[in-house]
Amino acid sequence: MSDLSEIPPADDPNSATGMDAWWTIPETCIWISTRDRGRVAKMCAVGIQERNRALIFTASEALIDPDDPAGSEKPDLVLRAARLLKDAAGRGQITISGRRRGEEDAVEIPSVAWNNLELADDKTRGVIARAPGFDAFAPWWDTLKVLADDVRALWPPALVVPSSGERTDRDAAQGTAKPTQALVDAWYQERVKTWPENSPWPTRADDKRDAIADLGRGAGTLAEDARNRLAPQHWHVPGPRGLKRGGYT
Repeated sequence: MSDLSEIPPADDPNSATGMDAWWTIPETCIWISTRDRGRVAKMCAVGIQERNRALIFTASEALIDPDDPAGSEKPDLVLRAARLLKDAAGRGQITISGRRRGEEDAVEIPSVAWNNLELADDKTRGVIARAPGFDAFAPWWDTLKVLADDVRALWPPALVVPSSGERTDRDAAQGTAKPTQALVDAWYQERVKTWPENSPWPTRADDKRDAIADLGRGAGTLAEDARNRLAPQHWHVPGPRGLKRGGYT
């Protein structure tokens, strides 16, 4: 991670230089969910104050395309990206920085702190890291930023093969990004954490299908590996609930 002392304080009119090296939480969520550099660049092109006060909800709504049959599902991808980002920060895979209680210089938020933090929209301060329910006595951070290179390393751009046959690194959406094991692991941990308690657990085939749908081609095999390491024990054995989904997993 880079030295966080380089991050300018909020609303500094002279701090535009180098800001594109750092992304806000909405910008990061858009990248994770689309891998579309154009969308992120458009968000970065506005003033610093506007960037700092952008909301996850606004970013998710901006993805809705009335002409796209699947357009209504895209905002959910941005909200899911916020959860993946928070979980990655909690595991120390990525560092989110911010101003503690909105008054100090930007510092790295310790990974252990994310055990009791969530990313939440605030109409005045933009996205903040706070305790669930916003305990006024608990620490919180605003002006949140993530080093763009770290985001792209964990959630890499799409790899496409142009007509020339030469492999290039180009940002594209539509699920064409090549996922990493770390990304799929984060996805799978979220899957286990949020799986409805009274629902039949997913089979191996379910995992592969859903990973490909959420993360793109190449995620299916990685999801199998994640399942072997991260799934609860009862997901691996047949039983009354497992048999409802076709028996052995």
